[in-house]
Amino acid sequence: MGSDYWFDQDYVEQIYIDIYNTLRHGTFEAEEVSRFLLAGVIDSSTYHPLRRVVTIHGRDKISELSSIEMGGFTFLNMTAGEVISQLAEKIGLKAKVDPTQGLVGQFYQYEHKSYGLSGMHRHRTAWDFCVEMQRYYGYDMWVESGILHFQSPGNMENEAIRLSFSSSGNVQGHNQFMFSDAAMTRRYGMDASVQVAVSSWDTKQRCSHGALYPPSPFSGAKKYNISLPAGKTQDQCETIASQKYSEITAHALAISAEVHPALDISPRQLVVIDGTGTGFDGQTYVVDDVSLSISTSVRKQTVTLRKRIL
Repeated sequence: MGSDYWFDQDYVEQIYIDIYNTLRHGTFEAEEVSRFLLAGVIDSSTYHPLRRVVTIHGRDKISELSSIEMGGFTFLNMTAGEVISQLAEKIGLKAKVDPTQGLVGQFYQYEHKSYGLSGMHRHRTAWDFCVEMQRYYGYDMWVESGILHFQSPGNMENEAIRLSFSSSGNVQGHNQFMFSDAAMTRRYGMDASVQVAVSSWDTKQRCSHGALYPPSPFSGAKKYNISLPAGKTQDQCETIASQKYSEITAHALAISAEVHPALDISPRQLVVIDGTGTGFDGQTYVVDDVSLSISTSVRKQTVTLRKRIL
């Protein structure tokens, strides 16, 4: 017989959780500031009775797409955005999608009707399909407040914030727009002097497609050759070449830094830095990841910034 603890029960249905970061400034009567972090599903819990600590393990809500088998699905005359909206509804989410050009119906007719068995299909789950569409269109995909976002980075309402370097090493003061303990990395040979070449065999038209990005590189540019899975069209090759170029050149400049634990910052946020006295100042970066560490004595937030092409 179990106890009354929530983690000591036999749950038939999944346990959903919303996680917030709450900070209190000053005295007991000071205002509490809560910031939503993520919504997810708890897979397991581990109880440590001596320390009276419960450790939970889980996944982001979007992971439920991996439980939807795609074998037998057809989406004729539908865009990728319309398909993703339907899949989001199946896992209980609303969808906010940017328009996508072209229909995936013919793609799905070729992929699914010829290979309907789930075990034989390379898009075995809805997650596989959504990730491929995300990579093809160069969109970002994430879940926030019960909404699955499938959006172009260039179309997001995203005003850059400015962070100033704190030479004292302290970012815990009243000014939240400071950063410190920074590691600034410059990788040589990964800037504009790069060219990407992609190619794919079109199994339907029985010909090869290829694309170069940029079409006219600098003299002596380093060339990256990428072979794509069969079945890509010429337009798809051109889109993927541009995306791969952006991914490679994003490693040219990277910054890892500590920021104020109360700063409301998340991946995809645009950031401009100043105060380091280097060529990194004044440039616009994109937040790649955010790490928040919380204990009884320390709250620490670190970010990774990269120079991405939007």
